[in-house]
Amino acid sequence: MDASKRTRIAAGLQVLSGIAGLISGIRILSAGSQGLPPLPGAEEMGGPPFWAGLMFFALAVASLFSAFGLWKGQRWGKVVAIVTCAINAVFGAGDILGAIAVGSATMGLVMGLSVLVYVLVIVLVLRRDPVPAAA
Repeated sequence: MDASKRTRIAAGLQVLSGIAGLISGIRILSAGSQGLPPLPGAEEMGGPPFWAGLMFFALAVASLFSAFGLWKGQRWGKVVAIVTCAINAVFGAGDILGAIAVGSATMGLVMGLSVLVYVLVIVLVLRRDPVPAAA
């Protein structure tokens, strides 16, 4: 797989994660300053707060901008993609732990897949083409 194909795949994955992040952020923001109610079985943990909605919304917009930069082959697009994926992966790992604590296999599976997508984007962006050995 050549470099341009890898970056285009990474850009497509960034668009998908950006759209998912927008949906998640808007969902939290629409609940108001109190944040979303807690998931059933996780009343002691509480729901996501309002600031998390703002953060997820900002990360989603940054992910969409990074997808544009990746598609155009810009270096800043790679940097923004790596940063947004790293931050999202950390929060996704926390959500996996929360899903385990609540006992929600579906949420754990979805968050596990999202973390794998973030790691895949980072790998696709950082991977270089092999240099042929000099004879």
